[in-house]
Amino acid sequence: ATPVGETNKPIFKVRGSNQTISHNTDTKMTIDSEDIDTDNCFDLAGTKRFVPNKAGKYFFTLSLSSPSGDDIDYWAASVRKNNSSAGGFSGVQRNYNNVSYSGIIDANGSGDYFEAFCEQESGSNRTIKVTEFSAFFIGN
Repeated sequence: ATPVGETNKPIFKVRGSNQTISHNTDTKMTIDSEDIDTDNCFDLAGTKRFVPNKAGKYFFTLSLSSPSGDDIDYWAASVRKNNSSAGGFSGVQRNYNNVSYSGIIDANGSGDYFEAFCEQESGSNRTIKVTEFSAFFIGN
């Protein structure tokens, strides 16, 4: 059983502004606004990465939208661990103007980092933004 009052920190929640994503190009998402960062683990000013300071499992969410309301023919969004799809998670969706994915990822608490990426295939450039990129500690 989990003790009463156990903390789920660190916690972060960030979002981004409109970003042009080229057709068939895996692109790191722009993050420019921070709503929550309990332990200063998200580097908003520099790398735009979450670097947890505590080893264990984290519950991540990545939500993206097309502000124009246009459906994207093909979305592929991912949270990458150490700039690799190995150990992270991704999702694929077709013909929607917003998507949201979540998953649990292990972090070593000393050197792992996590970033948000998106690829779209609609035949031309599309405007996409991060409506939420977040995570919180859930345990060891």
